[in-house]
Amino acid sequence: MPGLTHPFTFLLLSVLLVLLLLGWHLCWRLRRQHARMRRLRQRNASAQRAARAALGQMRGELQGLAGLADQVSLFSAECDTALQQQQGTLEQVAAALQRIKVESQQLTEDARQVGSEARQSLQLAARGQAGLSATLMALRSVDRALVAMPAAALGQEVRVLARQGRDQTYDANLALAGVGAAASGIEERGLSLVVACEAQALGIEVLDAALEDARQLVLTSAWRSRQARAASEALQAGTQRLDARMRDLQQDAGDEKHAVQDPVAALPGLAGQPAPHTAEH
Repeated sequence: MPGLTHPFTFLLLSVLLVLLLLGWHLCWRLRRQHARMRRLRQRNASAQRAARAALGQMRGELQGLAGLADQVSLFSAECDTALQQQQGTLEQVAAALQRIKVESQQLTEDARQVGSEARQSLQLAARGQAGLSATLMALRSVDRALVAMPAAALGQEVRVLARQGRDQTYDANLALAGVGAAASGIEERGLSLVVACEAQALGIEVLDAALEDARQLVLTSAWRSRQARAASEALQAGTQRLDARMRDLQQDAGDEKHAVQDPVAALPGLAGQPAPHTAEH
């Protein structure tokens, strides 16, 4: 019995020593695994803090994008208003051009009529001058006849010359009356020309003001369009950055979730080892 007891005791001690070594190794592996799990938890907490910070930044970017969208809407409304004002100004310009065209035609017609009446007045004046010259010549001939002719023939000749002088004087008076009427017509046409010129000048001033307003509206519309385009580009760039940030956060969250849910599989050399609570039991 003592001979058998000694080998059995040696074997039992060897088994106990192996079990102790195995237990120490398992404890060392478990402590290592716990340390790695703590690092994973710390990394997960850091990732969560980074995610919260990124979400806060995303909220700020979303607020900025909302402000940009409001600016785009405001700029679009202002562009629409400017275009409507420009359309109204162009309609005023078209009306002013039409009015100036009508007034120019009336002015041309008045000028033609004034020229015609001026020619008629010149003709009447020439006729009146000719009649007066003939009357003077008749009076001179009467004077000469009174001196040279005998008394018997003097009465008949005087009557003839007096009749001719009366007729010529009547023609001269008619010509002078025509000249006066033509002068009055010319004066009226001149006044109408002055009024038409003043109206045309006023229309040109209105046209210049309307064109200046249209130019200012075009410049304002172009500036608003550039601002709206810049705001739209900034909005698009912000949306792209937001999408990229969301994809990065989703990818990081997926990786961290997989690492926390399966820490043993994530660590090399620990696959197939028992869980910590199993080893402790």
